[in-house]
Amino acid sequence: MDLSFLSKIALLALATPTLAVWKKTDSKMSAGSDVVAVAKDLPSDAINMALRGRASQSTFVPGSGAFARADRAIDGNKNSNFNSLSCTHTNQGYDLWWKVVLPKVSEIFQIDVTNRGDCCPERLNGFSIWINGTKVLTPGNIPAGRTHEYNLIDFFGTSYFADEVKITVPDSNGILTLCEVQVWGYPYTPSPTSSPITGVPTGAPVTTVPTTTVPTMAPATTVPTEYGKCPPGSNLLIKAADDGAYSWTDANDVVFDIVNPDRIDNAGFYESAGWTRRPKVAPARTTLADIAYVAGDTTPVRFILSDQYGNKEFCTINVQVNDDEGPKISFCPNGGTVNVDTQCKAQLQWNVPTMTDNQPEDVRIEGPFGTSGGSTAADTYTGAGYDTGSHPIHYRGYDLADNTIDCNFTMTVTDIIEPAYSTCETAQASYIHQCGGLLGSDVDVPVTWTCTATDNCPSPGTLVTPDCDPWVEIVSFAGEGFHNDAPTQNATACDAATDTTDKCEELWNSNGNLTFCAFDSETGCIEATDKIDAFGDDTKYYFRGTNGDSFPVPPIILNTTDSHSATTYKVSCLATDVHGNTKSKDFQFEVADGRKKPHFTYCPADSTLTLPEDGTVHTMPALFSLPTWQNNAGCQADTTMEEASGMGPTTGLHAGVHAFSYRLYDTWGNEAYCNFQVTVLDKNNLTWANCPTDQVLETDADLLQYQIAGWIHPTVEKRGKTMTAANVTITEPEAKSGMAFPLGVTKLTYTVEDLREHMSDVTPVTCEFTIEVKDREKPEFTGKSEIPACAEGENGVPQGSFCGGQQITITKRNTGSPDDFMYNAAYSVSDISTKSCCGGFTCQSFTDGNEYVKVCK
Repeated sequence: MDLSFLSKIALLALATPTLAVWKKTDSKMSAGSDVVAVAKDLPSDAINMALRGRASQSTFVPGSGAFARADRAIDGNKNSNFNSLSCTHTNQGYDLWWKVVLPKVSEIFQIDVTNRGDCCPERLNGFSIWINGTKVLTPGNIPAGRTHEYNLIDFFGTSYFADEVKITVPDSNGILTLCEVQVWGYPYTPSPTSSPITGVPTGAPVTTVPTTTVPTMAPATTVPTEYGKCPPGSNLLIKAADDGAYSWTDANDVVFDIVNPDRIDNAGFYESAGWTRRPKVAPARTTLADIAYVAGDTTPVRFILSDQYGNKEFCTINVQVNDDEGPKISFCPNGGTVNVDTQCKAQLQWNVPTMTDNQPEDVRIEGPFGTSGGSTAADTYTGAGYDTGSHPIHYRGYDLADNTIDCNFTMTVTDIIEPAYSTCETAQASYIHQCGGLLGSDVDVPVTWTCTATDNCPSPGTLVTPDCDPWVEIVSFAGEGFHNDAPTQNATACDAATDTTDKCEELWNSNGNLTFCAFDSETGCIEATDKIDAFGDDTKYYFRGTNGDSFPVPPIILNTTDSHSATTYKVSCLATDVHGNTKSKDFQFEVADGRKKPHFTYCPADSTLTLPEDGTVHTMPALFSLPTWQNNAGCQADTTMEEASGMGPTTGLHAGVHAFSYRLYDTWGNEAYCNFQVTVLDKNNLTWANCPTDQVLETDADLLQYQIAGWIHPTVEKRGKTMTAANVTITEPEAKSGMAFPLGVTKLTYTVEDLREHMSDVTPVTCEFTIEVKDREKPEFTGKSEIPACAEGENGVPQGSFCGGQQITITKRNTGSPDDFMYNAAYSVSDISTKSCCGGFTCQSFTDGNEYVKVCK
């Protein structure tokens, strides 16, 4: 039976398929760190077998209809927006799964999975891929909206055969959503070497062990005389030791056959068949059979030829047995990888090789060669001080015949220690622009930093210069934007496969003045611009700046007592040592607009003065202390203070409210104000200059019970000065000069209100006088016709009656006194509706220009 065949069968029975996870890079497949198989490209003619399959899932959302059913994941549309109607959605719960049954058994090369992009990509975290009921892969997480490709290549380098692909998520009361699943392969066609459905690949790798060439022992160079007598004229028979033995056995009478066929004698021997010329030979064939000739020696075999007469001849053949079989390796180290220490040196250690030979003596092993010193103890070699790199190690084994075999392996010393940062920070944590320029204008501040690192290789303390990304992230903002006054210029690129700052650098190289860059995570677009005038929530912003450059400060207009608000930048550096180990380091610094207006350290408070009541003084100085001020710390700009109206502490102030406004300004146009007021009070009362006197009038013959009264309106004075409507408000009585007053005594009152605050507490004064109308005639007897009246059939009012203007209506006292008839308790003024006159009279003013009294005349 073919043992190697059985070994292959055993290998197949024990083999466990191992999957490699592949990621798309430059349109080729490349393996991740967990790959144990050789990467193979997806065949160009592979078919998405899922498009023809039947999809199902564990649950569905009630009432969703076809909106989120299982076959949405095999519709050929990788749109990751759920609202595009191309994504699945289970109900929330446990034991969630989705699967597709292919139209037939297929040879599967690759499975692609697309995650949802508009929401909740974490629902797919920790998912597993099953093939025909066997979990083959739990690849981790897929970012939102991304498609990951999983190349199913086991360590035999062959594909999988199956008709079902299933996806599950961890049992965590979640939701399973897939936006596309693609199963790439071919429909399966059976062949004699295929192992359908089981997933077990056919064939097994064959390992070829290199052989060692063993030198042959050289023949002797001197030949004794006796040796030359043996035919065929040679004295030396060279043989190789039997396989696996340290000897050669003449089991086939090789030595005897060399001599016996050539013996001859003149007489010979008589045999039953007659005479033979062949003499007898000793030792006989049977004697030589199975004699072992030890390797490493030359054994002389002496033959004696004799006839019946006692004649003898001798010849000797040297049987030289060579050990052509080299030693065998029982154990040879496979080599390995060792990491250096902080001194960039490594200690190597391995078990020394062991060898066997067909000779009884031990194999002499020399080595190791290729080491830099060390020692062997208890079959273990230990050596220190190895540098990084590959160290070929060589052992050679010798047997007694000087046959050799080599044990070769390589010890690799690697450096995986990351560089260590010595310092990586700016010269100061915060850069504040204190002065220079008008508040609100754009400013930049120079920023310097130091970033150094060291590494253990080639020697401890080796300096490593970190590479700091010239695109510095703006991680927080304070202010109104950057360079708002710059003309708007920009360039945009949408390339999700390119690193953000690399794309920023590319745009900057094409447009050198576009020093700002913004990445919109929603659109995936990168915009380079010369200013930033608004900040978005889903956008990252960068500025191109290196050590020593000036970084923009978003301007903020601060009041005197405000604290500055800082904008924070983040610099990202990467230190790489000679062996490619990297260490990243971020550091931040702040910039702020600390400019403030020149500000007053003292500003007088509002104050109140009172003029003397004796009237001797009409103005008073305020006598306040002048405001004091200071400019921003560290600023040397000239600063000027002036009062807007030219007033000062010694200016004489009249009664009233006087506003002082001191303006403080510097050469850049920044300014501040100190405003206060001084109120000068005048406690003297107002006086009426010409309050009318009481009047006693008799009724008019034509107006009967009325008489027109007139007077000059009074005015108000203060300290001999007539007050105007700007200072006081005079409220007049409702009855006006020129109106017709009825019988009796009517009191009229003028009041005054001081409009000035500094006069508000002065005692109010009034102007009062009376108009008394007396009946001038005694009653007399007249005929009925003497009373004016309209003729029968006429409309209107008769001669002497009021037909327009205004009329005073009085209310008499009602105290029961006989004098009540003479005194009016109150009065009111009302308009008289225009009336027509009868008897050919017309409605006219009683006197020229008097619009208050109109009668028919």
